Amino acid sequence: LPPKPQTEGDETQGDGETEVPGPDDAKVAEASGLVRMLLQDGLVLLELQPSDYRRLTLLRETVEAAQAAGSDAMMMNRHVTTLKEVVGNLGPVMGTIEAKIASIADEDAKARLSSLKQAALSLFQSLQAFIALEMQTRAGAEKDLKSMRDIVAGIKLDKSSSALERVLEQLNTFNEHAAGVVNAVTNLEGSEEAVSEVMVAEEGVDRLVPQVKSYDQYVRLREHTLGATVGDPSFGIEEGADIELPPVEELQTAHSEDTVFIDMYGQELQQVSDWMMDGYRVVARGQVALVLIAGAIDGEEVRCTRDTGLPSTKSMLQLYAERLIRLQQLATEAVHGNGAGVVRPIDWYIMTSQKALGPTKAFLADNAFFGLHASQVHVFAADVSPPTLTEDLKIVMSQAKPGRMLRTATSSGDVFTAMRAAGMLKRLYASGVKCVEVQSLEDNIMARPADPVFLGCCRSVSLDCAAKAADPDHLMPCYETYAQLMTLAKTAQDFGKLVPAIGTYFFSMAYIKQLDALLQREPLALYRLTPAANIPQKGSATKTSGYMLTRHLSDLIIQHVVPGTQRGLVFIESEDEFNPVWGNPPLYTPETPTAAVDELLLTHTRWVENCGGIVGDKPAQSEEGQEDGQEAAGEGKDSKPQNQGTRSVVEVSPLVSYAGEHMDELGLEGRHFPEAYDLDLQGYGPRPGRTLVTPPPVLLGPFALAFLGLSMLKVLAKLQAQ
Repeated sequence: LPPKPQTEGDETQGDGETEVPGPDDAKVAEASGLVRMLLQDGLVLLELQPSDYRRLTLLRETVEAAQAAGSDAMMMNRHVTTLKEVVGNLGPVMGTIEAKIASIADEDAKARLSSLKQAALSLFQSLQAFIALEMQTRAGAEKDLKSMRDIVAGIKLDKSSSALERVLEQLNTFNEHAAGVVNAVTNLEGSEEAVSEVMVAEEGVDRLVPQVKSYDQYVRLREHTLGATVGDPSFGIEEGADIELPPVEELQTAHSEDTVFIDMYGQELQQVSDWMMDGYRVVARGQVALVLIAGAIDGEEVRCTRDTGLPSTKSMLQLYAERLIRLQQLATEAVHGNGAGVVRPIDWYIMTSQKALGPTKAFLADNAFFGLHASQVHVFAADVSPPTLTEDLKIVMSQAKPGRMLRTATSSGDVFTAMRAAGMLKRLYASGVKCVEVQSLEDNIMARPADPVFLGCCRSVSLDCAAKAADPDHLMPCYETYAQLMTLAKTAQDFGKLVPAIGTYFFSMAYIKQLDALLQREPLALYRLTPAANIPQKGSATKTSGYMLTRHLSDLIIQHVVPGTQRGLVFIESEDEFNPVWGNPPLYTPETPTAAVDELLLTHTRWVENCGGIVGDKPAQSEEGQEDGQEAAGEGKDSKPQNQGTRSVVEVSPLVSYAGEHMDELGLEGRHFPEAYDLDLQGYGPRPGRTLVTPPPVLLGPFALAFLGLSMLKVLAKLQAQ
């Protein structure tokens, strides 16, 4: 209402009364419009009860809160529970809508209520679909996520093969749960980020699994080295378990594309002959050097100077030296013709331990280097000794030498570092050689030093480094045992990473220079932790286990150490080129103390018998005039007796034949060899149509005395028999 006009009489009213202001026209108009809008709103037309309004308000607030909850699983679970309760109580609201529509005659109001009904139905259906989806996926996804968290929290990389097996099982289970989560949420709107995070976790596990497998292999080998046995249940291997290894062609998948695989003796005869001729050229021109890693000591004796057990009583050093002499002669005559003399002898580098250096030098000098020139034999000590570590990877201090570290013995991969420290690498660079062959097993009695076929093969395909390796299809028992130590079928699938090298390696000089530069920049490159037992503890009488730092020549082939280089594995028949005399327990132990010597003598015997020679007691003449034993020998040329004790054998000196070549030129047809040691087969007899091969002058005296002594012993034996 408009204000009442004041009169003169009003002025006489009490002073305490105040004037009431009139209404604001603008606010009145705004309030009128709001009322009209509310009257048009379906909810107002419904005239809901206060409880229904509270339900709708709670529904709105819950939906808004759920949208804001994000990845907070606890809050989301609380809001979903509230939604289930609210949706279950929306029935009265829908009933009110239906009743109101039926009671209203105003068409405009009825249309508004019908629109509200459709919106409410759509909302109700969406909520029901959301709750159903949540009930189907959330429980499983949450369970999978919880399992994934528990697995990650429970992983423990213990130094136990059984514990590592559990870890591998846990990792596989982790990926199964992760796949379940991805399948559950991948089709949900806005799930891209969550799926991406789970897939990143899966990729991390995929990268971790091969590392754990590799560590598991190492731990298994460590357990065996420190006392576990193959048949031990804790070792996880059944006694006599079968090993199924992939063939050569499948090994390529375990190496990078720059690794060449060659089956040397699976080639055509002409190809092998071409490789041999290429190797002869390298040898005849003095473009190859031989490095022998030796110097192991048994008691007070240097092992490579010991009698190997052959009838000739030759040591490993003598066998190596005589094979080099024969190889130089073969190469020179193949390149320059029969009767040509050696112009460029092979440089022979022998790496020993510091303790074995003096005795080895003295042994070679006392025997006039077994016919080699003194200038081509270079003996040096390995001055590379990395520290020994405890299981906590702390340096072990020496008890014998206070204040100094306990050192690890030099391993095969240290050979070039040791050569540099001894000044031999500088000499090697200046000698003009093109390649180097390294023999890492000093007791391999069937080794072929500076093998011309191997050299020619590697050079023909431009290899920078290569290793002779055993074909997995023809593994010797030692490698089968080694594979068992590492694992069973699971690891056998990755056997390509465990190259069954036989200890013969090829390196180009360009590769050696790059490798030497790398090792000077990174002295600890390629070192691995090798388990060691009986490590003395400072201040304690008890000994503990720990680790040695070792690196191996095979790592230079397996791993891509020098970028841009070509690596190779050359597969050979290991039974023809690998038989260590003493072995290296526990990785390899000969079946018997004389197994390697027996096998070599059987090989020599086959050479003689294949050329018509008769080994052992002379057979009786048959009625047809043929020798029964000779016929039997001819039938059994390809047979392979089990050991020396089952038949007569004979020894062929490396001075006569490097690898069985030219045996037919010795006139062996019909000749009888009753004893294992025969002077003609030791190089003291003439060859028909060839120059007499004589040993060095310094050996004539000892061998003459030995022959005279054997003759006297035979005479005395006959006299005693009479």
